[in-house]
Amino acid sequence: MSDSKMTHLGLVVALAREAEMLTQSQVEKNVPTELQGGSWLYVSGAGALRAKHAADALVECGCRVLVSWGTVGALDHHLKPGQLFLPEAIHTESGNVYPVDRSWHMHLRRLFETSLDIVLGNLLTVDRIITSVSEKQDLKKRHSAVAVDMEAAAVAEVAMAYNLPFFAIKTPVDLADQRLPLWLIRSLDPWGHVLKKNLVKNVFHVTFADGVLLRQLFANFRRSQQTLAVIARKTDGLSFRNTGPFDTPAACLTGTQSDSSQ
Repeated sequence: MSDSKMTHLGLVVALAREAEMLTQSQVEKNVPTELQGGSWLYVSGAGALRAKHAADALVECGCRVLVSWGTVGALDHHLKPGQLFLPEAIHTESGNVYPVDRSWHMHLRRLFETSLDIVLGNLLTVDRIITSVSEKQDLKKRHSAVAVDMEAAAVAEVAMAYNLPFFAIKTPVDLADQRLPLWLIRSLDPWGHVLKKNLVKNVFHVTFADGVLLRQLFANFRRSQQTLAVIARKTDGLSFRNTGPFDTPAACLTGTQSDSSQ
């Protein structure tokens, strides 16, 4: 595919560490950053409002495909560290459903079917961090979702408003049977950076079980980074310049949304 025919992708990434595989240098948060391959990246911070602002900014930069990239919390026991989760639709707790673009989704499945363990299903976007195993079980039952995040639906909504293709590339960190300690959540800012003052205040709440869990979560995150790194390398930073003939339909080249219901 020649550069003249390339459609630049806009990637909304919540956490700074999730963006490290896409660039060789530190990325500034809250501003669009152009990647070497021609795609654009915006490190938004966690939450729907930040993600919407990021998606709008990427459209203003000329991006004609929007992507939600990063990690999720698993709701289904079959979703494990290191797996690639390709959502087929994004659901919200209020009942909104945003199907992903079928052309891009199928291209990603073909591209990684022999190199990564792919899991399909619905992604649920919520307005809070899900910390308890019991709430994960409840959300899975009520929404038939495989995983949960806080940003994808906002990005999908912007894509729908502009009639642009949207898809998501995700990988799990906390598993369906793993809780997230409240002291850990309170010790991080919206971009995933450690707030040292908060960490010091909360350190006395750390139990031995928390320490074991934290090591497991760190190991899970390292595996998620490895998976995202594989995707970044194989797609040349999501520019898709080195993936061979781009055999998806014309919608992927023109930046118009293909029929997701087929």
